[in-house]
Amino acid sequence: MGTQESFCPSEEEIEKWMSSAFDMAREALQNGEVPVGCLLVYNHEVVGKGRNEVNETKNATRHAEMVALDQLQDWCRRSNLDVRCVCEQLPVVVFGCRNDRFGGCGSVLDVASADLPLTGNTFKLRVAIVAALFLESHQLRPSPFLLPSVPEVPVVKPELPCDYPTHIQCWTDWFDRDDPSGSGDWETLYMLYKENPGKICPKPQAIEAMTLSGLSVAAAGEVIFQNDATSGFVCRNRDQPKKKCSDYRVRFSCHPPFCGGGVCWTNWFDRDNPSGTGDWEHLSDLRKENPGKICEYPLYIEVVTTDTMTPAISTGENFHTFNPTQGFVCLRKDQKSGGCRDYKVRFGCPCKN
Repeated sequence: MGTQESFCPSEEEIEKWMSSAFDMAREALQNGEVPVGCLLVYNHEVVGKGRNEVNETKNATRHAEMVALDQLQDWCRRSNLDVRCVCEQLPVVVFGCRNDRFGGCGSVLDVASADLPLTGNTFKLRVAIVAALFLESHQLRPSPFLLPSVPEVPVVKPELPCDYPTHIQCWTDWFDRDDPSGSGDWETLYMLYKENPGKICPKPQAIEAMTLSGLSVAAAGEVIFQNDATSGFVCRNRDQPKKKCSDYRVRFSCHPPFCGGGVCWTNWFDRDNPSGTGDWEHLSDLRKENPGKICEYPLYIEVVTTDTMTPAISTGENFHTFNPTQGFVCLRKDQKSGGCRDYKVRFGCPCKN
């Protein structure tokens, strides 16, 4: 068995393990989880690995590290080794992105140190974890942070950035994974994540469904079992008078980089102020007041305050409408303060060739 002194992985090994952890983190992101991946390495062998599964399993304990530790226990049983002895001989911790709100590797706490309060019998646990974390808006950019006495490791950059411009909302591509030939048309978000990795953001703000013939849900007049940005869209044949749903496609309101294609921005528009019921920057009204200035099918919407250019999502206010198809509405009744800030909007349109 390796000892603390003899365990010194090469830079190539650490880079390979970090790449594998990023792959698991990407898989977590594609399945609607916080994107974290974890590897446990013993004597240069991966003995446990996992990614976040909290949302999928409805189990708050299924964090990447806990999933990996479960696999480590299984490996120890198969190998007739004591899990505590194995853990004590894995001293290196490598991680890919600081978390200044919840981090446990020195950002907030340092779980690998001896400077934590005692809560019971002591248990020496030094686990070699290669973990990848790329969150949306409150994370710093990734760089290696190693425990003392570990050789310097080159930066392993993820393919996706830690910081997304989440104040810009846009529509994804259309998705049509099912047809109503079975029990109905099932465009569930879980399956869409699984079949279209990297194409839908972790927390869509809205969903739009349309028949393949171009009818909206309201125009189609069918009974819809499910239609929300959290779960996706489901039309069941048994709920329809004719026992058959139309064939639907769906898209989601997300943020870059989950929307592709060239984009050209309009000017800023500020047609209303929040002195009445709220700030109404509705697309239909903006089109009437600014004929020819906004394309027929906007892809993106950006909303900021008029005074400080603060992104709307950074103000802490609640929004009634916020998507490229309808525009933006902030209602005073939805705010704890009883009032909205004054906002202006602009739209991202397909660039003309």
